[in-house]
Amino acid sequence: MFASARGAWLWPNNVRTRLRSAFAETPYAGLEPHTLRRTVGTLLTHEAGVDVARDLLGHSDPSVTFQHYTGPRRIAPDVRHLLDRFFVPDEAAAQPGSAAE
Repeated sequence: MFASARGAWLWPNNVRTRLRSAFAETPYAGLEPHTLRRTVGTLLTHEAGVDVARDLLGHSDPSVTFQHYTGPRRIAPDVRHLLDRFFVPDEAAAQPGSAAE
């Protein structure tokens, strides 16, 4: 997945070593490639759908993506447009002379 400056593929252990070095003096010290992969999987699943995440992560079965690479939502989705339907005034109740008065 990652290439060196010469264009050769990097071994997973080399990627982990480079990540450790890059994040050593930051709040992200100890971050592992799997954590990044899970973060990307979670974001893609919640924002674009599990099939998009599955395709980009290279899984054949979406249940693998959902079960192992998708975390829970920390913030609920914006569904105000759905909930606003409960608070639309009833036209009949607003008419003069109606039973609601």
